[in-house]
Amino acid sequence: MKADFTLASSTDFDIISLGLLPRIDTTEGNDTAENASALLGLHGSAYDPLFDRIQSLSAVDTSTGDLGLYDSNNSGGYDQFSVDGGPARNFDSVAVYNATLVYADGTTATITATVFQDTDGNTFLAPELTANADQDALTAKPILMVSLDSVAAATGDMNATREQADFGTAVDGTTGNDSISLGYVDADGDAVTTGVDAIEGGAGNDTISGGGGGDFIDGGAGDDSLTGGTERDILMGGTGADTIDGGGGDDYILYGSGDDVVYGGSGNDYIDDQQDVRLAGFNYIDAGAGNDTVWAGLDDDTVHGGSGNDNISGEEGNDIVTGGAGNDTIDGGSGTDTAVYTGAVGEYLFGRGPSGQLIVVDAVAGRDGTDYLTAVEYLQFDGTTYRLVQGNDADNLTLQGVDDGVPSLVIGHGGNDNALGYATPDYMAGGTGNDTLTGGAGNDTLVGEDGNDSLVGGDGQDSLVGGAGQDSLYGEAGNDYVDGGAGDDSITGGAGDDTLTGGTGIDSLWGDSGSDTFIIHDTDGTGFVYAGEDGDPLPPDTDTLDFEAAGAGGANVTFGGWEYGTYAFGTATGQFYEVEAVDGSQNADSIDATLSPADMSLAGNGGDDTILGGSGADTISGDAGNDSLSGGGGDDLVTGGAGNDSLGGGAGDDVLTGGDGDDVFTYQPGDGADTITDFGAGNTGTIRDGDTTNNDRIELAAFYDSLVELRADFEDDGLLNQSNSLENGGLVDYSDNARFGAGDALTVQGADRTAFTTESTGVVCFTAGTRILTPSGEVLIETLRPGDLVMTEDAGAQPVLWMGRTSLDAERLEAEPHLRPVRLRPHLTGAARDLLVSPQHAMLVEGRLVRATHMVKAGWRGARVAEGRKQVEYIHLLLPRHHLVRAEGVVSESMYPGPQALAGLDFSARRSLRAVLPNPAAYGPPVRAIAAFRDLSDIPGRLLSPADAEPRLTA
Repeated sequence: MKADFTLASSTDFDIISLGLLPRIDTTEGNDTAENASALLGLHGSAYDPLFDRIQSLSAVDTSTGDLGLYDSNNSGGYDQFSVDGGPARNFDSVAVYNATLVYADGTTATITATVFQDTDGNTFLAPELTANADQDALTAKPILMVSLDSVAAATGDMNATREQADFGTAVDGTTGNDSISLGYVDADGDAVTTGVDAIEGGAGNDTISGGGGGDFIDGGAGDDSLTGGTERDILMGGTGADTIDGGGGDDYILYGSGDDVVYGGSGNDYIDDQQDVRLAGFNYIDAGAGNDTVWAGLDDDTVHGGSGNDNISGEEGNDIVTGGAGNDTIDGGSGTDTAVYTGAVGEYLFGRGPSGQLIVVDAVAGRDGTDYLTAVEYLQFDGTTYRLVQGNDADNLTLQGVDDGVPSLVIGHGGNDNALGYATPDYMAGGTGNDTLTGGAGNDTLVGEDGNDSLVGGDGQDSLVGGAGQDSLYGEAGNDYVDGGAGDDSITGGAGDDTLTGGTGIDSLWGDSGSDTFIIHDTDGTGFVYAGEDGDPLPPDTDTLDFEAAGAGGANVTFGGWEYGTYAFGTATGQFYEVEAVDGSQNADSIDATLSPADMSLAGNGGDDTILGGSGADTISGDAGNDSLSGGGGDDLVTGGAGNDSLGGGAGDDVLTGGDGDDVFTYQPGDGADTITDFGAGNTGTIRDGDTTNNDRIELAAFYDSLVELRADFEDDGLLNQSNSLENGGLVDYSDNARFGAGDALTVQGADRTAFTTESTGVVCFTAGTRILTPSGEVLIETLRPGDLVMTEDAGAQPVLWMGRTSLDAERLEAEPHLRPVRLRPHLTGAARDLLVSPQHAMLVEGRLVRATHMVKAGWRGARVAEGRKQVEYIHLLLPRHHLVRAEGVVSESMYPGPQALAGLDFSARRSLRAVLPNPAAYGPPVRAIAAFRDLSDIPGRLLSPADAEPRLTA
């Protein structure tokens, strides 16, 4: 194609040198550049940018051919030009190319470029003939490189008159220590602008920052500080110890010789060492946010990938590489390299990639991600460095590190591997296959993973995890953690205070010597726990069953005798032997150690727990929740913790502490010399507000006929022990009361006579003579027996589970008038006759249960205390669940065996109830919500009964 050139107005113009290149005109005598394609490719670089190659052309002689043209034929001689005022050069040939300009900020533009040569092969990029889009592109920004992509025209002459190009040039520093930023003007008048600038610091320790656009910054020699902006910058450190900060944008950063510090900043940065000054240097590189590419260079470098999916190559030297967040690819290169991770080694999984890479997966979401490692010799986890020892996917090897005091990270991958540790805290992962892992001395971590593995911890505090398969795990000496994982495992703690857990499958757990803890999860399988027993000459041990719940169900633990029994917890079931302590779950647990004569430690933790001690000196704690705790025999320490608890010491000299909440303390004849440490300390209300549910209580009515007797007994020696009886020289006749036996006494610490009032637990029951609806009609409540059916509102006919009675005579009612029954009149209930109930008994009103005593307190017409009653017999009706029944036609509650109701029963009644309901805490919720007194103002004072013509409430 013949190039068509139009005359322009200037024969002096700027050009850009592309260097000494192969000649494109290999045959003289024509105007064709036969070898034009030899120039295809990239010209210029970051190390040799084209904006530093701008020169000035002047015409010398253009008369050999057509006037005003540089002739390519050259058959009659050569046209001539000079460069920068130098000697005349012979014009040889010209070609036009489809080209791509690469600017100082890394952006590009496509043009048709005119390229010409002298007869020596010196090659130049010419400006356009006239102002046009290509000329605008040539002068838009400083040009870093040009790529000649294809030949557009190779035949023709070049017009000698062309646009006077204003190519972008660099802003130059001096040989001193320069500070260059926005507004700086160099000696040639070039200034740093808000656009795209090329800045060259030169010699000296320079501080350079771009003006806001995507800039090219070359620090040159010296210890420079270079800062890019928010756009895509190209930064070169040059020689010296430089600090380079890319800032925002996808930066291209080249650090030079010297100990450089590089910060990539945000954006997807490319960071590499500067090839033209590639000497050793100890560099620190922090790539920052984004998906960065980093080449670490020749020496011992430190690289932080930052967030993003980074590609990091350590190249030469002993490098330390931290991939950071994201899924990184790390190639250590030559040297001894270390990959660094945030968490402990046990928080990571290891695998083998298709090309043999080590895959490191952080099991903690959002932290280190998944990395792919090649040529990395060491890995550091949470500050501990491990030597990497790897197998492959098919070997049956013995894998062992070097005994030089450095812990080993041994990863078997596939095959049946045999891994051995030294006296260092080694980490071993068997991978697939039936592996044998032996930790040796040191605090080792052994993970069997898949296969039927054998793990031996050796000395030290080891962590052993079997993984899938039928594994054999032995902690040996030290306080070890041993986890069987999936499969039917054999687990032995060895010497020391070990923690053992079986996982799923049928597992056998042996504690051996030491105070061991056996963790039972509610997702485990069947376990056989043999805790082991220490003794002379060793101190006695305390082995613990520790229940950890993922679901809502609690643990059921039953001792069958001395330190042995069974447990059931979710899917986990098992037997245990030589266990001295139970640590319950956060749910409602039932722990029954009644048959154990050993000294037990029993803790409920969270939930509404029921705990029964045995005949030893037990330590029992309910912790949070509304717990029911009983010490049984022995001198026990019973602590309720937070919640409304029921506490009883049983036989022996016990110490009872209720903790926060409104607690109920129980004491029976023969319970020994008990001490209550905090009676009344956790009350949520007062002890004189008519509410029996908002304060600590202890039922002592069986021992005293009046508060006068109780207070007198307390004040004579500070104990409740009936020491003021007639036979002791006192004035009180206790012959018709329950008696404190020999050695019995109750100490209430911190109490005085005012701590004892008439407020105590209410008894939820009907009075004798009340008619209850049954499938065969109404019958007197006192004629009902266990197994008889009564009608309920929600579930039809239900069997009676238990019947009980409490008789109160005139003296008792006079001493404790709050126990007098409440009379509900027909105009309130709609029934045919009065209904007489205990004060705490509740009837259904507007969908909620309202206590009789609250009806009286609220002033409801038809509800009043039966002051004239000289005696009363309360009868307790317990069904399999809390239900609504019809009493005299009125919808009322059956007995609810909560802590308050149980504390109101006498000793024999409580014992007979326990025979049919051994775990009252598991009885279930109330059938309806129970209204607080403060809520009665919005409840109409009319009950639901058959007489309601227009019922305003539903059951």
